[in-house]
Amino acid sequence: MGQTVERKPEILEQSKIFWGIAASNLGNLNNPNYQIPEKLDRISNILSVAGMGLEVQPEQGIHIFSFSGRENLSFLGIHLPAQGINLNDRSILDESRQKIMQVILDGIELKADYLCYHMQTSDYWDRIDKREDLIKESYDEAYQLMVFAGQKGFSGKFLIENLEYPKYPSTLGEMLAVREFLSIFPKSGILFDVAHQWHSQYLIREHQKDFVIRHPADIYLKTNGAYRAYLGATLKSLTPDAVHITGGNESGIKTHQMPEIISEMEQSSETVLDTGYAVRQIASAAASASKKMYMVNEAIGYPYDDMVKANISLSVLTRNL
Repeated sequence: MGQTVERKPEILEQSKIFWGIAASNLGNLNNPNYQIPEKLDRISNILSVAGMGLEVQPEQGIHIFSFSGRENLSFLGIHLPAQGINLNDRSILDESRQKIMQVILDGIELKADYLCYHMQTSDYWDRIDKREDLIKESYDEAYQLMVFAGQKGFSGKFLIENLEYPKYPSTLGEMLAVREFLSIFPKSGILFDVAHQWHSQYLIREHQKDFVIRHPADIYLKTNGAYRAYLGATLKSLTPDAVHITGGNESGIKTHQMPEIISEMEQSSETVLDTGYAVRQIASAAASASKKMYMVNEAIGYPYDDMVKANISLSVLTRNL
């Protein structure tokens, strides 16, 4: 009889790209065996076996102080709470600040590699004329939170994520402005959400006249709204520290779907977010800049096991870059 050989689990090759998944208590319904925060150790185990990292997004007052297996993850990111948070709304300003600061403290306790922050989250179209005022307020709040994190001993990177128009930052020009602002903080950077930028093209088209008035020189207009061209222009101008990858299609604009993988030989589709194409372009940019990057599957609401499998498939596209 032949000897039985135990098959080892597939391990992701780690170079400059560190793969991981996002997990949140918002996804508990679809992950009954991996409830957050109670079962974070189980999530940590499946990720460490696959050689991946984790980004945790605690919402609704959930706090995460510790969990077994943290040291075996290739990285740990903390997505600061966004649900019910609005630093532009005076009626809940103090409450919003306190919730965010508490999770910053949790991230310090967990020795997180980075914190992810949503800056200006108001998307009230009837207040579009106040957008610049809201943005200014958001810079002030971001500054205070980053100072707070530094004073409390946070040693990782503080990353600001691009959002969907008219939230801020949403355009390439706005991301570059945020990067300039972040230059005063040594450990800071941009978290680039592919689906947020992709979704913005539809929101901009719906409000094209207003957008042209407010952003006459934006590169989006020069690319005629072609997403691949817009993505390419973005990556030529900045290389993010972390990336959220998710799928999406025009029907319902479901930006947090499981990543769709389409052959690069196929024609570009402006109605389907070709995550495979985006991943390769982003990885190439990271390789050219000799920069470490966290690539996070943020298809919240899907089974984590499936997200891990999707990462393994997508990671093939980043090898030999």
